Amino acid sequence: INASGSYYLANNISTSMSGTCILINSNNTNFDCNGNTIFMSTVGPSSNIIVAQSVNSQSINNISIKNCNIIHQGYGWSAPANGVVLNIKNSSIINNTIIKYNNYPGIIISSASSNVSFINNKIITTIQGAHGIDGSGINLKFINNDITIFGINAHGIRIGGLNNLIKSNNISAEFNTIAALEVVGTYNKIISNNIKSHGAAISAINILNTIESNSVISDTLGIYLYYSGNTTLVNNKITIINSGVGILLNAFSSNNLILSNDIYTFDQSSSGVYIGLGARKNNITNNKITALHPSSLDSYGFEFYNVGQTPDYYNYIYDNLINVT
Repeated sequence: INASGSYYLANNISTSMSGTCILINSNNTNFDCNGNTIFMSTVGPSSNIIVAQSVNSQSINNISIKNCNIIHQGYGWSAPANGVVLNIKNSSIINNTIIKYNNYPGIIISSASSNVSFINNKIITTIQGAHGIDGSGINLKFINNDITIFGINAHGIRIGGLNNLIKSNNISAEFNTIAALEVVGTYNKIISNNIKSHGAAISAINILNTIESNSVISDTLGIYLYYSGNTTLVNNKITIINSGVGILLNAFSSNNLILSNDIYTFDQSSSGVYIGLGARKNNITNNKITALHPSSLDSYGFEFYNVGQTPDYYNYIYDNLINVT
């Protein structure tokens, strides 16, 4: 598509050829599949199903991609085989279903992308390393998406950048070994998401992020702050099914506010909050920690890393409630 306008997919289309099925190379373009399916089955360098590339090395502006069913069955271990690749601004990706049977992401977002909304999309990936959404940008919004990850070593959403909003999404990664949702950047907001994960549910790296009112169920780790500073965790509900940690502050995370979170642990060798190596000057206030395993050993409301040095590094821990029932 090389000219602006509105385009509608009249029928299902499929191909087993290498290459790109739909290529959008124009600004001010609406692409509506009308509920039809784009099916690609190839073991070659198929790259992508829908691609918004750059025009004269600039991101494409004002693109809409909606109502598409995208199925990619090519096994892209040696060649990229993504669902949707985006280098866009001031655009929207709405009401699409993406099913991936290879180890490449459902949606890839270039770092030049900005002011893009991803709303009401459903993404399923099935192979190791296949993220649901992967990339970075500025002022991106991910709202009401449903993402299911069946492979290990894959994120439901992995996003970097500045001032992005991740809100009211359902993310399931029950076979995973890494974070279902990982954010690397600044001024990002993670709000009111429902997340189930075998590994960490939420991981945040960098500074000045907000993680608020999320519902988290994990086998091992609820929320993980890694080299994070001035980040706020407030009003999250965290449930740890097996041995694990509700909130982990690690790798010199400092000056974070951990406020009014509700943490439940169900197995031995668990901690509500673990204050790890070098974590300092964190404010941990008014949290509720409930341990539902009174006969188990080695379980803690708070646990501190300590290898011969002062473990708390001036952390402020006040007015928290710890219950063993």
